[in-house]
Amino acid sequence: MNVKKILLSAMMMLSVSALMPVAQMDSVNALPPITEAGHSIGNEFRRFASEDQVIEWKNAVSPSWVTSLSEEEKGSIHFYTQSSQSINESLRQGNRDEDCWEIISDAVSNGLQKFNLSKGIVVYRGIHMPVWEELEPSHLIGAVITDNAFVSTSLLNGSFPGNVQVELYVPAGHCGAAIMSLSQFPDECEFLLDKGTNYVIREARKENDIIKVIAEVLPRGN
Repeated sequence: MNVKKILLSAMMMLSVSALMPVAQMDSVNALPPITEAGHSIGNEFRRFASEDQVIEWKNAVSPSWVTSLSEEEKGSIHFYTQSSQSINESLRQGNRDEDCWEIISDAVSNGLQKFNLSKGIVVYRGIHMPVWEELEPSHLIGAVITDNAFVSTSLLNGSFPGNVQVELYVPAGHCGAAIMSLSQFPDECEFLLDKGTNYVIREARKENDIIKVIAEVLPRGN
């Protein structure tokens, strides 16, 4: 089925609801604790300190990426920014009945794979994990988080919804893209990670009832 037709039918199916600002993770797989937090964290990763820096970087890397995309990929990424809750819920639940979501998510994924992340970056997000409140933060170190859905992150640090605040190190070459040029919300400084991203927790602590986590995206296949 033509992706443009899929987008139109998906928009008709989509119920009007507020987008969920925080994500539920699919699974947490315990690994032996890692004592040296962020072994590859250092000069390999760029951290953005201001919106001006983000815009400068976006203007340098996005035009060639957007040009490389098909119209279906551009449209699917834009549509995703309007409908992320429904698409991600379908991916997390493994709901294959919604064929339109699967087709759109595949087009989004194909588009993200065309982005050239030549240097690692630091991104941020908030997640909702009430079960972590029952654990000592140190027990989270070494855990691998798997998300079957896309992972929305911000290139700028800030105050995010959720009881867990994540500082995430994304290595060069990982599948993801700065999608501001195609987003319905271009001011969000969003870097979207591909579905199926795994990341390992390197550090964890609690501050003012918020769990602060430093984590690192793992290469595909890990």
